[in-house]
Amino acid sequence: MAQPGSRHIRNSVACLLLLAGGVNASAAPPKCKAKTYQAAEDASFKVASWSDYLAWYRAYRGCEEGEVGEQFADVTEKLLGDQWSGFAAMKSQLTADKAFLPFIVRNVSSVSGGSLMTKIIDQAHEQCPHGLEAACAAIGKKAKYVADGGT
Repeated sequence: MAQPGSRHIRNSVACLLLLAGGVNASAAPPKCKAKTYQAAEDASFKVASWSDYLAWYRAYRGCEEGEVGEQFADVTEKLLGDQWSGFAAMKSQLTADKAFLPFIVRNVSSVSGGSLMTKIIDQAHEQCPHGLEAACAAIGKKAKYVADGGT
């Protein structure tokens, strides 16, 4: 029988707290404060690759409103359109963080021109990395919706 204060009880309580708290990388992002919002906007101009995008997402995904939201959309579309080959490197992140793909899809919007949307659609259908078929389908579907006039 475990004694009060024993390591067994402490470990059990710690496990229960972790389970109840739902510690998860895809948990809701923290709200964006003014200082963080400015940092997110400044950082958006430095995103030049998928690895930069992932770091930016992790740091600022709670800042999707206003100008920063438009920057997320702009950068997402440019990477999907112009650096599609780098998307395959995101496979482990897409698997580990269930909020990441919805974030990417949500940020395919009407910020970029129609030719970039067409490019995203074509690449999602014709150059989908192995194992990312569902992600490619979701991205292609959203890009087609946007290209057809949706937002």
